[in-house]
Amino acid sequence: MEFNGEIPKFDYLITSPPYWNMLRKSRGGSDSVHKEREEKGLRQHYGESNRDLGNIENYDEYINKLGTILSNLKPLLRQGAYLTIIVQNMRDVDGRMRPIAWDLARRMSQDYWLQQEMIWCQDNKKLGIWGYPTTYVSNVHHHYCLIFQNRE
Repeated sequence: MEFNGEIPKFDYLITSPPYWNMLRKSRGGSDSVHKEREEKGLRQHYGESNRDLGNIENYDEYINKLGTILSNLKPLLRQGAYLTIIVQNMRDVDGRMRPIAWDLARRMSQDYWLQQEMIWCQDNKKLGIWGYPTTYVSNVHHHYCLIFQNRE
């Protein structure tokens, strides 16, 4: 394929954006991969840039900015092309479940057709006892693969 100065159009894009500011959230006192990385002196988040989606504090701002970025991919997609976004809902440190996948799917539906959702089960994650003994907090061992189609 010869490059003629135009950006080629894609038939399929896949991405796994930061799950809001999850990497900056405490995992409690239980053992976790996050804690293991900290003990080894490894990075706990991607960086300090204000352009990093993982550094946005406000949830609604995060959903809107991520949705805008992904909507701006439309010119790179052929008509009928697919975009898969891998995301996970998360529990915030205040105990509130943040439905990232569902809120992002609603936002993305302004620009794409939601065609399918698939579940990626991450069955190799450690179990934790988050919230014990004061409250119930489930482990999240799955991600949503949201599949959209460019129909315009």
